[in-house]
Amino acid sequence: MLFLTGWLGQYYGIDILAMIFGVASIYTLSLKTRSGFIFGICSQLAWMVVNSWANVWAGVVLNIILIVLNFRGYLLWRKENKKK
Repeated sequence: MLFLTGWLGQYYGIDILAMIFGVASIYTLSLKTRSGFIFGICSQLAWMVVNSWANVWAGVVLNIILIVLNFRGYLLWRKENKKK
């Protein structure tokens, strides 16, 4: 266990994973691909874990809101594509 905390930090690398998913989300959305919303949801879930471990409850609430917005964006993207 000490090896993991020393190598990956106190959040076991979940913060790094959240950052990677966040960057992937922004990048794929800039390419106008729908998968960006999925990457965003994954990022927010990982940040929720980190924020809850750090007792940052405002961060947890923010990430819940962002998950809802990512899910909404994913659904609206689907509806817009069906109209075309």
